[in-house]
Amino acid sequence: MFKKTENFSAEKFAEWLCKGINDLRNGKVEAFHPLHYLIGKNDDIISDLSDIYDTLSGEAQKRFQNGIVLNLQRYPEIKGYVARNLLYLAERIGCLNILPVINSWVKQGKLFYLPEWDPYNSKRNNYKRASEERQEFFALVLNIVAELTPAHGAVHTLRKLIGVKELFYYSYAPMVFIALCRAEPEKIISHLDLLRDHFRTLYLNEGYTGTYTTARRIVHYVAPEIIARNLWQFKEEDQWLLKALFSGNQAPLTIVRKNKEEK
Repeated sequence: MFKKTENFSAEKFAEWLCKGINDLRNGKVEAFHPLHYLIGKNDDIISDLSDIYDTLSGEAQKRFQNGIVLNLQRYPEIKGYVARNLLYLAERIGCLNILPVINSWVKQGKLFYLPEWDPYNSKRNNYKRASEERQEFFALVLNIVAELTPAHGAVHTLRKLIGVKELFYYSYAPMVFIALCRAEPEKIISHLDLLRDHFRTLYLNEGYTGTYTTARRIVHYVAPEIIARNLWQFKEEDQWLLKALFSGNQAPLTIVRKNKEEK
């Protein structure tokens, strides 16, 4: 059975994954045939498919990843729940080839698509739910890309997603800031510049209480000497981060003043 999937082309993997996810949603017992007997061994389908992926040779794994990409290139033609599962799977196996696909979604406006919504049904609740699904899908894409940092290309895609003003909410700022700092710690000020307005809105609307948590995560990725070198570039609006870094019992760093005689 493994030998059969080992020889799948990228197109065959794409068909197998899409059909399997649809079959599983519809309760078909032979979803992902001929490896259906391996489905259900874990708590979730992503773990099952990841285990199958691990059994493949390097070349077959490349075709498996390309199968994911071929399916995602068809979004929104494929169902939203298929795309979501494929994104989770891509993140689990480190499939960076999805990044150019997501870039194309942003460029073509496909992230504005209302998944699984009948545009001829004008009922208010239907439209509201469709809008919620669109936002949920965007949040998933954003989270998947953030998890892929510091891999090459992930920062570029994150910056593109931040630019989708209709869907990028200020509440995403801490997660994205941490992901950007993990990938490019030396550019902490550039990341702040990009997200400063979102952090300001977060404070005004919610009274952001996670400052110390964010500061501790940042210090985990950005060395203290990098922070020290860039202190002069922090702006007035960044006081929340400076206070969280250096002030209070929960602060991860301290400022030590040295006498002029000290070397």
